[in-house]
Amino acid sequence: MQLPQGARLAGNTSLRIACVKGARWSVNLPAAVSIQADYWIASRALPSGHEINENDIERRSGDLAQLPATVIVDHTQAIGRTLIGGTPAGAPCAATSCARRSRSRPTNSSR
Repeated sequence: MQLPQGARLAGNTSLRIACVKGARWSVNLPAAVSIQADYWIASRALPSGHEINENDIERRSGDLAQLPATVIVDHTQAIGRTLIGGTPAGAPCAATSCARRSRSRPTNSSR
């Protein structure tokens, strides 16, 4: 059994079943694969350029096959990162909409 080239192992896909001994044959069978897991959403509308903190996101559970492939499943992947574009409230957090973590800048306390 194998996935046809380019097939995704989530959501609606197909599996190729093949006989490798004796008569050579193969058949593609439709399959629906559901992956239930926790993922993170924006708890409120977040503007572009906003640095994400723990109050900005909420955990949800659902089928990852119904979400973008880049959905964030570990909240530490989002905390401290800056949004490239705005994110509406309730939208799944995606790694592709976050820039690298901002580096902490030294504070100048001698003024």
